[in-house]
Amino acid sequence: MRTYRHHALLLVVVTSWVAASAAAGDERSLNASYPASGIRQVAIKAGAGDITIVASLNPTVAVDVSLTPRRGGIFASLVQAEQEVDKATLESTTSDHVLTLTVTPTGKDRRFEEDWTVHMPPDLAVALKLGVGNVTIQGLGGGMDLDVGVGDTTVTAPAGDVHLKLGVGDADLTAPAAMYGTVKASGGIGDATILVNGRSIQGKGMMGRTVSWTGQGPHTLKVEVGVGDAQVTLK
Repeated sequence: MRTYRHHALLLVVVTSWVAASAAAGDERSLNASYPASGIRQVAIKAGAGDITIVASLNPTVAVDVSLTPRRGGIFASLVQAEQEVDKATLESTTSDHVLTLTVTPTGKDRRFEEDWTVHMPPDLAVALKLGVGNVTIQGLGGGMDLDVGVGDTTVTAPAGDVHLKLGVGDADLTAPAAMYGTVKASGGIGDATILVNGRSIQGKGMMGRTVSWTGQGPHTLKVEVGVGDAQVTLK
């Protein structure tokens, strides 16, 4: 059951974000493609915007980032925001088999949103740190370490260890039961549920709810939500 307090808080945060985005200028796209050979993990650091990551059979990491300037306040300058978008660049570094991607300039005072679409081989791992925005990940089995401040997160994982930490929002993860041995879901203010082949296991607790399941698979799945609902579906 969705909690009133959760959605009230999420509505305040999202409304503020949308209001700041209302007076937005023209978009600009940043595109890049990186060979996946020698890469084991893709790490993305982003501020505000939606992120979609999809498995692909191509041997590359293909990235498209759409930047939208936003005023950021009643007295802020949209012209300055547009100038920031014009100067922004997609930066990449590779170290210890990790490809790290970010849009510069970084910092809390940036006046643009960044919407990411990434296509990458399904056996690569993902590390993601996002301030505000929705996350959708489909078909990646190399493992995930996700840290999201505010926004809904939807993940479909065929395999791999998965750890999601979400501040405010709803988490919905789907994975094959046969691939996981330890599954845990918790919600500070909200519900925690694990569905196993149609059977529902509800979390218990007064202030926060926690639920766990033990299977025979080699991988671990852990979901932690501060304010919101956590649901894991195992098929």
